[in-house]
Amino acid sequence: MTDPAPPDRAARSVAALLEAEAAMFTCGSAASIAIAVAACLTGTDRAAIAALPDGLLPSGPDPDAARGFGAGCGSILFCAAHDRDLGAPVRQMVRLGGGRPMPVGDADGCASALVEAAAARPEVAAGLFLVEDGPEPHPASARAMLPHFLFALHTRGLPVIVHTIDAVEPAGLLDAGADLLLLEASMLPGSMMDAPVPDGSVPECHGLGIVAGRADLVDACRAQRHGIGAAMQPCSAAITALLTRIGTDHPPIPTGRFALHSGPDGTLLSDEDEAYLR
Repeated sequence: MTDPAPPDRAARSVAALLEAEAAMFTCGSAASIAIAVAACLTGTDRAAIAALPDGLLPSGPDPDAARGFGAGCGSILFCAAHDRDLGAPVRQMVRLGGGRPMPVGDADGCASALVEAAAARPEVAAGLFLVEDGPEPHPASARAMLPHFLFALHTRGLPVIVHTIDAVEPAGLLDAGADLLLLEASMLPGSMMDAPVPDGSVPECHGLGIVAGRADLVDACRAQRHGIGAAMQPCSAAITALLTRIGTDHPPIPTGRFALHSGPDGTLLSDEDEAYLR
């Protein structure tokens, strides 16, 4: 058997580090948002992929008037407080991925009732949530808000994209129920991306975006290379540098961590709680 190419080996290593079903790379966080949105809207359908972004956005003066494939699906639900500039405005990246931005709440946050009401609208195709774990995270971006957002979308069979800019333990976001997790390579656990490699140089891995999560959705993300993703391919040197840094042999992360999941009513449940309830 031939040795897989560095991108494939690196993707498998990243998936193992994050305990995800699959992973892939993009040229950065903003690109990851656009590609993840497109994947949730099109799957691997080549005709739908080729139609983006115009296939889901109107040609008229109002870019927020949804048209979409099928019955008008194409809205991406997110908290208004998450409409920020992550190298590019979140709203713009949603549109680039073919989605219609649907912010809920205001700059101070979004109540669970508002999210549930918005998620029930028939045009909603997916949700997008930004997580911050910094010393002073925005209240609407706190990790504790995520299960309620996941609950509102998942009870309607809709996927949730979680983007994190400083998660302490990004794998825990997949444990909580994120369908796709977006992060920078520099955030990988134990990667020490700023540390020099044995030859004394520092790998150029910053700016390399990672999309990890459900295998079917990651496959749909990869399929976007036949569409908008063709302009968002990662630098091969960055992937090789990442592979040099993290290697390929990654045993499972110890399961003693305190993982939180979304319960039937949207409350937070630990692994121990779920075992007790079962």
